[in-house]
Amino acid sequence: MAGKQCVRVLERSDAFGQDCLPLSLLRCVHHGGFPLHVHGFSEVVFVVRGEGTHLACGTRRRLSPGDAFVMHPGQPHGYADTAGLELCNVAFIAQELSLPTLGIEPLPGYHALFVQGPNSLSYHAQPTVLQLVGDDLTRVSTLLHDLEEALRQPRPGRALRATACFMLLVAELCAHWAQVSRRQVGAVTGLESVVSYVAQRCSEPITLADMASVACLSTRSLNRVFRAHFGCSPIAYVMQVRIGAAAGLLQDRRFTISELAYRCGFADSSYFTRCFRAATGMSPAEFRLHRQSDEAEDTPEAE
Repeated sequence: MAGKQCVRVLERSDAFGQDCLPLSLLRCVHHGGFPLHVHGFSEVVFVVRGEGTHLACGTRRRLSPGDAFVMHPGQPHGYADTAGLELCNVAFIAQELSLPTLGIEPLPGYHALFVQGPNSLSYHAQPTVLQLVGDDLTRVSTLLHDLEEALRQPRPGRALRATACFMLLVAELCAHWAQVSRRQVGAVTGLESVVSYVAQRCSEPITLADMASVACLSTRSLNRVFRAHFGCSPIAYVMQVRIGAAAGLLQDRRFTISELAYRCGFADSSYFTRCFRAATGMSPAEFRLHRQSDEAEDTPEAE
């Protein structure tokens, strides 16, 4: 059992089955743990009860009831040391839902929690965990129940009701994020600027001083804020941006490993391979083959 750990890729069918609506809610209980995996969809995770350790991007964070966080496609994560850890997972594909945001984009946290891809704060490194308590937790629990009921009922208008419930949930989480202190909001805004800066210059050299300048913080403050929100240093964050971008590009067979490494900011393909293996448990070539085998398994066959 001490062999190399593989990272399973969960595809669309794992979350939505044959449902045309790219939105689902799944409750699950983990005893012991759940191995590293990546998604082909986004997922909002709510901790209902129990405890456990969340593994993401080389870091570990202890979870407790009321915690909530988002994982996007290409982010390896898993759970360890769990004791009756009950999760409520809301899976979705934002682009296909065509969500009517109606002005909530400026709210602190919307960008961090729900913008999919390299420009999202939650896309790279240890995801920011919201801690819901009291009335906030009660409202979110009620919205999750309403979403579950809307998805369960095979009636006309099901997709509309379910999407409306999901948007109410999004608005509630954004409102909760906005309740953080003025100093924390400023830090989040600075981090969002750094996220956009790094995403746009993923293939270029990026220094700690560059990022501190963009965030309007000292290098020391930037280090502190990054560790508080992501559980890693700014330089480690840049590495995770590049690894996340590489995981997405590995699905495109037009690029060789060397070409892909260069596009993601790695001048040395050997160094890229070492970094990718450290983050995902597989080499880039193995990840690509594993992805292809999962796609082949998902191809419908006659029964």
